[in-house]
Amino acid sequence: MRQVMAKAIDAACRRALYLWLGLRIPADRIQHEDICALRKRAKERVFLALGEAEYWLQEVKRLDEARDRASRRLRQTSKLREHLRNPNPTQSTDSV
Repeated sequence: MRQVMAKAIDAACRRALYLWLGLRIPADRIQHEDICALRKRAKERVFLALGEAEYWLQEVKRLDEARDRASRRLRQTSKLREHLRNPNPTQSTDSV
């Protein structure tokens, strides 16, 4: 009798496990596909961010060069203005 009960319990457990795994496999497959899709999207975002970073680094370099040119132009203009400065009419001509 015990052997029959053990076999019945074993068969019931096998059926329950088969049913449970039968339900788990599609759920695990869906989870795996979702994770793969999220990884693909994350990878695309990384490449997009790297592309944007490259663009902005080039923009910073371009703006630094433009700032340097503007700074040189400002210095030159200031020097030219100093050379062309009119003397003060109240100032003596000896100091001109």
